Amino acid sequence: MMNPSHREAIAATLPRKVPEEFWTELEQVFDVFRLVEGRRRSRPPTKRHKRWLRIAALAKKEGDDVLLEYAEARAVAYGMMGATFRGRNNFYRSHFLIGSVLDLWLRYIADDLRVSRSSGTTRIPGGPLIRYVTACVVPVLGKKVSPETIRNRIIREKRSLAGHKKRLAAGYAYR
Repeated sequence: MMNPSHREAIAATLPRKVPEEFWTELEQVFDVFRLVEGRRRSRPPTKRHKRWLRIAALAKKEGDDVLLEYAEARAVAYGMMGATFRGRNNFYRSHFLIGSVLDLWLRYIADDLRVSRSSGTTRIPGGPLIRYVTACVVPVLGKKVSPETIRNRIIREKRSLAGHKKRLAAGYAYR
């Protein structure tokens, strides 16, 4: 459930009034993020990877080919997933949370993703989109996110959208 003060802070950054379904979808994004992030913290992919490697070794020792195949597949999957959370990387934060917040911006508020920079020597990224993303994600993450980080994610999202549009224009069909 979204805190009323959180909703007011987000509404203050929006250039216009949004329908109630925007708030419902935004709340769902926050709920899913909290769920998957909590699960990731309680059972990190690297620990799961090691667990499935141990199970695969036991299955091989016992001669259980079905369990061996399943355990090896799980070990590979968690091994690959571990890279998306290695060091300071957090796939759920950068792609799911911020990506979903940007998607809602595109669907309900503006047609494009624009970022401006302040004048002067520091040239800090700003504008309505940066303020909106900051108001959305900081209370959910519980820590400050730099405007430069948000700007970099917006640029990646713009490139991704441009690539999708180019493929659609070329006649590529998504299945």
